[in-house]
Amino acid sequence: MSRERMINHTKLLLKQSLLELLNNKPLSKITIKELCDKVDINRTTYYRYYLDPYDQLEKIEVEIFNDMASFIDTNNVSNNLSRLKSILKYINDRKEEFRILLVKSDINFQNKLLSFIGKRIFENKCKNDINLEIKYIYTAVGSFGIVSEWIKGNLNLSLDELSEKIIELNQK
Repeated sequence: MSRERMINHTKLLLKQSLLELLNNKPLSKITIKELCDKVDINRTTYYRYYLDPYDQLEKIEVEIFNDMASFIDTNNVSNNLSRLKSILKYINDRKEEFRILLVKSDINFQNKLLSFIGKRIFENKCKNDINLEIKYIYTAVGSFGIVSEWIKGNLNLSLDELSEKIIELNQK
């Protein structure tokens, strides 16, 4: 295995380990020792990539948003419904990861996701218009709530149904 592949594999195992631990306890209770033991690496290896579990989580979030932006941009979506479906497909493909980060992580991830979705769906639609800006905030927060409930498994809708309902609600 090449060095780069080995590094990526180790980071993937560390990511899976952190998410698994995060699913069972708060980030503040997760130790580097636990993460290293789970992946069978030494602390020096862990510190080569991360300062601590908070830094690791931050890097996971950055990776998610960069990857999601790239995924959406490469799908060349031209309208809001297509863009929303693209975002939801990305989330759906990683639903368990998003569920853990939304439910078990701090409010910071939720705010970042809300901002990301809002900017990608409604960007440049409310510049210099306070009424449109208020509508944007209302729409973005409501849409995020719906997506969040869907990720948690509380809405039994297909990706297409969810996308269409959100767009429909936002056109009223």
